[in-house]
Amino acid sequence: MNAVEKIEAAIERLEEMKAKSTPGPWAVEEIPETGECRLLREFEFFGHHVEEITSGGSIREDADLIVTLHRTVDVQLVILGHALNSAKRSMERGEVPRGPALDLAEAILA
Repeated sequence: MNAVEKIEAAIERLEEMKAKSTPGPWAVEEIPETGECRLLREFEFFGHHVEEITSGGSIREDADLIVTLHRTVDVQLVILGHALNSAKRSMERGEVPRGPALDLAEAILA
């Protein structure tokens, strides 16, 4: 798979994962009484609702990562889109595309 194909596949995979995931916004909240944290999803359904996905003291780092990734997926898609255009131009000139966006694409496909 060449660089263009990798980036295209990564975009497709990320868009598919985004479409299948539960929409946010997501948040991490500390429970004052226990010091534990919980991962929350806010949504509108005949008024404002908050759904607790999971809770526990040991999930803080994982919860923070999930929230951050949900917030950055659209930016990742923009970065990959620009990288795709750049990779196509590089390949037209006979160059081998390289760079962090290709690393991102490979990580998404791993």
